[in-house]
Amino acid sequence: MDNNIIEIENDNGENIEYELVTTIINEKTNTKYIVYKDITSSDSDEEDIDLYISKVVNENGKEIIEEITDDDEWNKVSKQLDDLFKELEN
Repeated sequence: MDNNIIEIENDNGENIEYELVTTIINEKTNTKYIVYKDITSSDSDEEDIDLYISKVVNENGKEIIEEITDDDEWNKVSKQLDDLFKELEN
């Protein structure tokens, strides 16, 4: 499997493949987040790519992803991602 391809189990127990775009670490909380996109979607319009962000937690030595449910946490992570993209544009 390609290093940039990750599998995430959906609510139905099916493994879905996504492309890992980047990893974000919140240095204050030492929390890891992954940014990924659906590899089945068309990349013909690069401006309209749907990105997903999930929190990575360690559960019994295994990395598990969780949905970000806290609005404050979501705002901080999405700002970090925006800042990263702005850096890449320059």
